Amino acid sequence: MTALMVVGSNTLSPGDEAVRDRFLGLGFTGVLMLTDSLVTPADATGKQLVLISESAVSANVGSRLNATTAPILNLEPALQDDLGMTGPTWGSLKLTNGVPSGPLPPVNSQHGTVPGTGVYLELGIPSILTAGLPTGMVVMVNPSLQTFNWGFPGRGATIVTRTPPRQGSSAGVPTSYVYERNSTLDDGSVAPGKRGQFYTGATLAAIQSAESWLLFDAMVNWARQ
Repeated sequence: MTALMVVGSNTLSPGDEAVRDRFLGLGFTGVLMLTDSLVTPADATGKQLVLISESAVSANVGSRLNATTAPILNLEPALQDDLGMTGPTWGSLKLTNGVPSGPLPPVNSQHGTVPGTGVYLELGIPSILTAGLPTGMVVMVNPSLQTFNWGFPGRGATIVTRTPPRQGSSAGVPTSYVYERNSTLDDGSVAPGKRGQFYTGATLAAIQSAESWLLFDAMVNWARQ
C-alpha cells in the first residue's frame, strides 16, 4: 500500500515530515515524495492515497491531478477551487472576541484560512470520520492560535469539522469535508475518486494535538476504504 505526497520542496518541512511518518505508522509501505512542479497524473496511478501538502504551490499543481481515480486528501487551502471542491474566491477570516468573524460568504463561493485553536466535530457524520471522538464537541488542535484551512463545499460534500460556533449563533465555517467517489463536486463535475479537505496546513501538522491526529487518521482511513 503506497501513497503519493505532493510537496513544495525536496527539503521537507517539519510538518511534511510529520505527515510522511504518520502515513508509515498507518501501514503505508512507501510514500513517494514529489515536488509540485514535477508531479504528473501518472504518478498517482496505483496509489492508495494522494496527499497535497500546504507546502505545495497551488499554481504549480492546478488541476493537474483532477482526473485521477486515486483518493486525494488536500491540505493546501488555495487549491480547493482548482480541485473543484469550492468556489474560486479567496477569503481570510479574522478573530473578533476570540471567535472567527468577518464577512461570511454564501454557500459554495469561497475558501481560505482562519485563525483558531480548535474545531467543532459535526453532528451526524459517518463514524469512520469521527475517530471515536464525541460529535457535537470542540476538539482542541493546539492551545496557541494557529491558522486553519476553511472552505464552503458543494452540496455533494459531507462536512466533518467547522470552526467552533459563536455563542448564541449558527455553526461556524467548514474546516474539513469529504466527497465520496461519483458525488457531485462544487463545480458540477463528478468526483472520479474520493476527495477530502483537512484543516491543518504544513506548519500546524507538526504541532497538532493527539486528538487532531486521530481525525487526520480517520480521514486517511475513510479515503482508502
